[in-house]
Amino acid sequence: MEWKPGAELPPLVVGPITTEMLVRWTAAAEDYNPIHYDQAFAKAQGLPDVIMHGPYKLALLCRLLHRELGASGMIRRIQVRYTGMDVPGDVLQFGGRVERVEEDGGERRAWVSLYARNGRGVTTVLGEAEVIQVAKERLVGLTQETTRKRWKYRIVLRSHRP
Repeated sequence: MEWKPGAELPPLVVGPITTEMLVRWTAAAEDYNPIHYDQAFAKAQGLPDVIMHGPYKLALLCRLLHRELGASGMIRRIQVRYTGMDVPGDVLQFGGRVERVEEDGGERRAWVSLYARNGRGVTTVLGEAEVIQVAKERLVGLTQETTRKRWKYRIVLRSHRP
């Protein structure tokens, strides 16, 4: 993929989502809210079914970015807003668009708008990320600690919850 303004990231398609996928994420994330795995409980709360975890969708957006960045890239900042719910049976498409690019001394920074959309056409996540790609020759000798110091990064989560 060419990192230039207007370029679309090839979509990452995941699904159909299953309750088993949600239960596995529940265990891995230690997020035992029953709205994610207990259908009767979720429906009693007024939800249509169990719902997918927001951070699960964030992780899939990160997978999309890492797939396109390759080994010489990293996510410096990512911010998302959850705008809707996804339930078992949904097929999700994760995508993005390069909005701006700057290059400086073997380092390319790009700002990307992001989304997750289900098969019903509902956009359930909107976000943006700043990513960095470094020329491979600049990566020699870098450790995880020096990378953190050189390219500070953070993750910001925003939810529709109050």
